[in-house]
Amino acid sequence: MLAFIFAAAGTVIHHEMWRDELQAWMVARDSDTLLGLFRNTRYEGHPPLWHFCLFLLSKVNSLPVMMQAFHLLIAAGSAFLALRFAPFPRSLRVLFVFGYIPFYEFCVKSRGYALGVFLSFLFCVLLERLLRPDGSPPVTAPTTLGPKQIRHGTRPTPRSSVLLFGLILGMLCLTSVIGAFIAVGFAVVLAGRLHRGSSWQLFLSRPDVLAGFLVFLVALAVSAFWMIPPADGGYATETILHFEAYRYASVISRLTHAFLPLPSTVLEPTRTSWDHLAAYPILCWSVAFFWRRRSIVLFYGLTTLALLTLLYVKYFGLFWHHAHFFLFWFLSLWLARQENPQSKVAPSLRRVGDWSIAAVLVVHAYTGIAAHVRDWKHPFSAGKATAAFLEGHRLARTIDDRSTTRDIPGTNSDDSQQWLLAGDLDFVASTVVGYLPVGQSMFYIAGERYGTFIRWDLDRLERAQPGWEAAAAAAEEGYRRRLDVLFVSSYELPGQPPNGVREVFRAQESIWPDERYHVYEVLLPR
Repeated sequence: MLAFIFAAAGTVIHHEMWRDELQAWMVARDSDTLLGLFRNTRYEGHPPLWHFCLFLLSKVNSLPVMMQAFHLLIAAGSAFLALRFAPFPRSLRVLFVFGYIPFYEFCVKSRGYALGVFLSFLFCVLLERLLRPDGSPPVTAPTTLGPKQIRHGTRPTPRSSVLLFGLILGMLCLTSVIGAFIAVGFAVVLAGRLHRGSSWQLFLSRPDVLAGFLVFLVALAVSAFWMIPPADGGYATETILHFEAYRYASVISRLTHAFLPLPSTVLEPTRTSWDHLAAYPILCWSVAFFWRRRSIVLFYGLTTLALLTLLYVKYFGLFWHHAHFFLFWFLSLWLARQENPQSKVAPSLRRVGDWSIAAVLVVHAYTGIAAHVRDWKHPFSAGKATAAFLEGHRLARTIDDRSTTRDIPGTNSDDSQQWLLAGDLDFVASTVVGYLPVGQSMFYIAGERYGTFIRWDLDRLERAQPGWEAAAAAAEEGYRRRLDVLFVSSYELPGQPPNGVREVFRAQESIWPDERYHVYEVLLPR
């Protein structure tokens, strides 16, 4: 455990955050009130739990390192639960926690998905400690009930237990849409265990069951409401309801990459014929581990099918979305072994199963360690280096596009030069703003507005201007403000720059391929 914490902490300190991490932090930090926070998160496509946690942290300290420390604490908690309680041999538990997904993707990168992992592991731990596989609580003291009564679940579950499960499932719903998928699957497993040995009428008449599941259903409804995009939402607007062979093959191949992640496949989604075809035996192999347990098969089938549908119909996603295919399988295996730790499977077959699991986990561990080494050798994003360059300039701290030059500190107070900061592509350039001092904003060409985080609305799509058109729009805004411009671009402007425009900074080393920045100086006519 200490090895995990020290290794992860070293990489987290060294890690240069990128836009997805800093977007959530800036949304939380720059929201003055809870109402403002909830209004700003409506465009994020995620339930508000992660942003709410960051909102509280940002009021303690506005530096993004607070988010990294909190995220590391969550990842360490998940690793502890897996190492201490997962029903696998110690070697498999160690391989798992040092795998790419728990050791890097949901540990070094500060994203709300880590909350979902922690809550999922906590549910599995409490399910084992508070409920027997037959739905009754563990016998820890002498009881007048006979073994047959206990086996059939006639001893009532403590009321606080079911309510606690409802709270955990509710919070899981509020982490992400994938967290909501997991919560629904867990609810099926929980209902199956509580129902065993009793009729549905008796089961549904229990007030503790009704209270726990009511909490879960309310949270699920809130999560669903939050993920409905606003009328002017401009993110993932396309919906695919017809069959496309290439898209289907691309989506199903994500399952292969989740089970066998390689350093070359975890950054950008690719598709080859082998990973498409390999997905089917992987699915069959996965289901074979828990085929005789109906609730576990339902959990795995529902979560996997739900994510496949989401990727196909709405949003293809990136590896941290696809990684949940492996997480679904791991949770299913955890629940299956928890239900029947003394399996009737022959020891030789059980060893074959453990060896096949170990082979998969070795691939994960190799990629996880390789990702840490890579993060130490190369910057994950060039946003931090670009922000360090810009901090040497006196940047005008405009708040919104309604301010005038009189609102810009220093423009009329002395003769020292100030610069207007502009950027394109907006969602890529926002990484740079995340590393600038609090209060510094950028003029985003898309949407023609000032800000820190990106508001994913249609307005920014309608006004997007690539290349020299974006640079011209930045110059026009600088002329209106009577300020020279520092134009941050995620791409190199083509051709020969005109008079008054020159490149003054270039940061080309970045693991994430499109966060390599160019800074252009745009001088107004004198």
